[in-house]
Amino acid sequence: LFPGYAFIAMRTAVAIMGAAVLALIYFAQRGLGVDRRMAAASTALLAACYSFQFGFGVVRNDALSALFAVAGLQIALLSLRGRLNPAPAWGVAGVLFAAAASVKLSYAFTAAGAGLFLLVELARGRASPSTLAAFALGGLIGLIPCLVAWRQAPDAFIFSALTFNSATLIQWYHAKHMEWVVTPEAKLVITLGILLTGPALGVLVLVADRTARDGWRAVR
Repeated sequence: LFPGYAFIAMRTAVAIMGAAVLALIYFAQRGLGVDRRMAAASTALLAACYSFQFGFGVVRNDALSALFAVAGLQIALLSLRGRLNPAPAWGVAGVLFAAAASVKLSYAFTAAGAGLFLLVELARGRASPSTLAAFALGGLIGLIPCLVAWRQAPDAFIFSALTFNSATLIQWYHAKHMEWVVTPEAKLVITLGILLTGPALGVLVLVADRTARDGWRAVR
């Protein structure tokens, strides 16, 4: 579409997706009844996080998968607030969560988490079997791109989606004599460093403290 300017076009597209994610986050909070100033402040804090800036500041598949996942989350929240019909809403959310996983495999955990939440709600009598079925059907639809890619080139798909990250990346670090980067200890330190670069760690501490206090009050 943009011969000679493909890299610039991709950078622009990723930036637009980042802006869309922030907009969805803001309106999702407003839909939950969060005050405008608080919603704006929370959205700004997200934009200040290093991981967000990195994911949307370079050309990566994180951008599209995050956009799909956040859109699915907003639809799910609106359904839980009674603003959307549960079965159709969770069906669309299933499509979006699975589409996010189709773009980036690690987002399968997000889709699985949403499915587990629905199973718990079903067990508690807060969700209907039709809602769970709609979510499952939507998930299958969202995975169609993966199925098509696998059918067209099974070996290439397995290598790109699974083997590359699990083996090739480790081999690259070994060749650079940087084996320590892929150790669990290093990953923990790197994650902590990323959280410290911006407001993420402080926000997590505040949320954990509030959750612990609320849980303690409930127990008492």
